[in-house]
Amino acid sequence: MTTFHPKEFRHPNPDPTIRRLKIEEDGDPWKGTVRPKIRLQGCWLEQAGFQHGHYVRVTCVAAGVIELHSIDPEPVT
Repeated sequence: MTTFHPKEFRHPNPDPTIRRLKIEEDGDPWKGTVRPKIRLQGCWLEQAGFQHGHYVRVTCVAAGVIELHSIDPEPVT
């Protein structure tokens, strides 16, 4: 009998700058208001320069391509 080992199927040297995420559904399918949603979370975001409390500028570069830019929060004066 063969035992399943998920680590055997992972790339030996995964690139920490690349993530594969699933686009989720958000909304009510009965009302026809389902929209795509992408959720980003994890320690890797901090390592990539994104900090909690900061804003993100999202730019649609082309169909299926977006850019995220971390924006520092406005200083309180």
